[in-house]
Amino acid sequence: MKETHYSASTIYMNMMSGYLSRSGFDSLEKIASDANIPIAKRGRVPLLEILRLVDAVAAKTQNPAFGLDIGIQMHPSEYGIISHAFMNCGNLNEVMDLTIRYTHLINDAFILNTERGSGNELTLVLETAHDEPGLIPLIELDFASMLTMTRFLAGSKHQDDVKLLEVSFKHPPQTMPEHYIAHFKCPVKFNQPTNSVSVETAVLKTKVYSSDPYIFRYLLKKIEEIAERLLVNVPLKRRVFDYVVKQLPYGVPSVADVAKAFNMSPSTLKKHLNQESANFTEICDEVRKGVAVKMIAVRKKPLKEISNYLGFSNSSTFNRAFKRWTNMSPSEYRQKKQSSGTGKQAHTRQMEEEV
Repeated sequence: MKETHYSASTIYMNMMSGYLSRSGFDSLEKIASDANIPIAKRGRVPLLEILRLVDAVAAKTQNPAFGLDIGIQMHPSEYGIISHAFMNCGNLNEVMDLTIRYTHLINDAFILNTERGSGNELTLVLETAHDEPGLIPLIELDFASMLTMTRFLAGSKHQDDVKLLEVSFKHPPQTMPEHYIAHFKCPVKFNQPTNSVSVETAVLKTKVYSSDPYIFRYLLKKIEEIAERLLVNVPLKRRVFDYVVKQLPYGVPSVADVAKAFNMSPSTLKKHLNQESANFTEICDEVRKGVAVKMIAVRKKPLKEISNYLGFSNSSTFNRAFKRWTNMSPSEYRQKKQSSGTGKQAHTRQMEEEV
């Protein structure tokens, strides 16, 4: 999946523009002009252009954590029609479902998934298409704005009920750790295997203040129309890849299941994929590989649990597949990752302490 295939909404640009104005800096247009970066007023733009703008804004403001600040300061309406749909959901669980389903409308290099933990814990995991450093402010913006939005939706009487258990970032802190903790009000960890937010499931039952189910259904229909128009320009192999990722918690889908989801016969799906030099089996294999290496890096996940999650019939089959992908067994890969991370963890331990 090449970076050039990804795009993002101009919502990001509007948010950066507002932040610059509030902070007394040059306008986004001026910064973009100085850096020879094209500016689009609406719709979608190539993600690489957004990342160039992110780098230019960070350099101008000398604030690599400006994405975090935008998310903290955001106005609840800044996500456009999706914001208004949020405001008319029945509860925060519906807000989460909507967020997961339509994250790609804001940035199609991002995929959100949920993982059930022990007891009543639920973790929202943000997967990125690649590890471009310019994505860091956007990741922090999304996490911070997610909390800002849900507190607003709960209303003044219940906003303090919206509490997180833990926030984790794959990257190092972009500013003093205390700044993150002041907003998230929970332990915040850095240099972790995933970008994730953990919460008690009871929080998701919090009702959205002054919602209207009729308005919600109308807005949802409009969002679905926008999503359908967007898919026209996305390569089929990319759409299949994303679909398999989203379905993985329920099992690896068959080619028949995927073809049905895209209103095609299995033979037509295979034909179109072949025209893009892609193969359904190889796409599923790529998904499994990407998820496997990330899950194995997390020490607390038993290898058998990972094997089952990825749909392997037994541990031996999983071991053979993993060795084909990495030339190492799952246990060897985990040991290598943990050994290489020991020095980094010691260096960053102070920043990862709970405050």
